[in-house]
Parts: sequence; structure tokens; C-alpha cells
Amino acid sequence: MDATGKALNITTGTGLGDYTTASTNALLGTTLAEKNNLSVGSTFTINDQTYTVAGLFDAGTAFGNNAAYLTLPTAQTLAGTPGELSSMVVTVDSLDNVATAKTELQSALGSTTADVTQGQNLETAVSSLGSVKNVSFVAFIAALGTAGLIILLIMVMLVRERRREIGVLKAIGAPNRTIGLQFVLEALVLAAMGSAVGAIIASFASGGIASALVSTNTTTTAATTGRGAAIAGAAGGAGGAGFPGGGTGFPGGQGGPFGGASQLLTSVTASASPGVIAGGIAAVFGVAIIGALVPALLTARIRPVEVLRGE
Repeated sequence: MDATGKALNITTGTGLGDYTTASTNALLGTTLAEKNNLSVGSTFTINDQTYTVAGLFDAGTAFGNNAAYLTLPTAQTLAGTPGELSSMVVTVDSLDNVATAKTELQSALGSTTADVTQGQNLETAVSSLGSVKNVSFVAFIAALGTAGLIILLIMVMLVRERRREIGVLKAIGAPNRTIGLQFVLEALVLAAMGSAVGAIIASFASGGIASALVSTNTTTTAATTGRGAAIAGAAGGAGGAGFPGGGTGFPGGQGGPFGGASQLLTSVTASASPGVIAGGIAAVFGVAIIGALVPALLTARIRPVEVLRGE
């Protein structure tokens, strides 16, 4: 099972067998394995100890798929805490028994050596990402609307300033479609230049902005979780990292799988998939075209005789 007590879905290879026996085999999340170019049978080294990938699993979440699992004695040795646990998960047979189980576990473990918190705390922490997503989406729509309005105003001003040029083009036989297309292309160039500048700024500022948004939304959650572990936390050491680009190396890092949620969510790396980038580019150019349509239509109403006579 994973750090939340759910059974792992092993997609390739086999499990670790007896978790109470020392072994150099490891289970890796699909995302972690992909980032490190590892597959079943591959080996990797942590603290001069070589491990073999026995299987890959899909936890169904981004955090879960960035984890690696070892047998208990092996993880304890690697963490430098032999015979100790950093966290454990207790599953009760009914939701009605959660509060009672929490009280009894805290009493048995002692308040000075462990914190016992309900597993819903992780869900609360992760749910804050939904708020960040909603805020980001609203900001994206607002930015698109603002960009469209700015392009519209700029192109209307250009049409008014270039009435004589448009009149001359019409006088020599240029069709309205060609003249209108010229303004649309100018709007697209303007959008492309703005997108390039925005991309450069975003590449430097996105990480800080994302972390600030997540930190703001997880302040309350972090205070709630405190030192908490899962449904039942035990005292002990910390888990390891060990992999570039991964999350916690294996469950039981600082504060346990749930207690560390606030730490994971207060520092994030902003990234965008190719699909998101393509969608953003399409949206920007779509707004540019829409913003240029009105000025392009205005060119059709300009009469060469009136323009030239006025000059």
C-alpha cells in the first residue's frame, strides 16, 4: 500500500514481497521512473547502495507517482533510523470509530513522541491546489479579455491614422479583403511580440507566483497539520530524497506522508505541458484575430473619394 494506506496498482514488474525483510529491490512510481529513465530491472544508487527496480506502480496522483518504496528494514537503514518508524497508517472499520481510534492511539504513543491526525488533512492541503487553479484560470481569462481590448483599441487607432493609405489602396483597386487581412496580420504580429515578452517574464516569475499562491492557500492547513503523520503517526527519523525530479524518496519523510503535505505545497515548481502551451498560443492568436476583426471591417466603410477629397 502507499503512504495513504491505499493498495498500490503495480503496472509493471512485481511487488517487494515480505516488507519486513531487508532487500535491495525497490518499487518506483511511474513518473519518478520516467524522469530518471528507469524501468524494471534497472539499477540506481543511493548513499553508495545499489537498488534494483522490481516494479513500477501508478498511484493515481502526481505526488504518489513521484515516490519510491523499499522494504521496512532497508528504508530504516537508509534513513539512519534502525528499528524506528517515522509514520504509520491505521485504517479503522468505520468512520464513526476514527475519533476514538485517534484518541486511543495518541494515548498509547504519547503526546511527546507522536502526533495523531486524521487522513483528511492531506485532502484539505491538496484541495488548496484547486483554489490556485481557479484563481489562475480567472486570471488567464481576464488577461485574454484585456489583451483583446487593447488590440482592438490599437487597431482602431491605426485604421483612423491610416485612412489616407487605405483610401489610396482602394483607389488603385485593392479589395477590402486584402486591406482587412493586412490589419489582421499586424494584430497577429503584435500578439506574437507580446507573447514572447510575456513568456520571458513568466519563465522567471512563474515559480515565485505559484509558490506564493499555494503558500497563501495552505497557511491554515499547515497550522492544522502541525507535526502530524497519517491517521496514526509514530516518532522517528525522516525519509530520503535520492532522486532528481522526484518528490519524497519514500513514504515517511519529515512529518510523515500527511504532515509533510504542507511543506510540499508551500514550494512548487511551475511548469506547462506542450498541450497547455499550444492551447495558450491558440487562445492568444484567437483573441488577436477577434480584436482585429472590427478594425478590419471598418476599412470596408472607408470611401476613397471622401478620403482623398478631405486631404
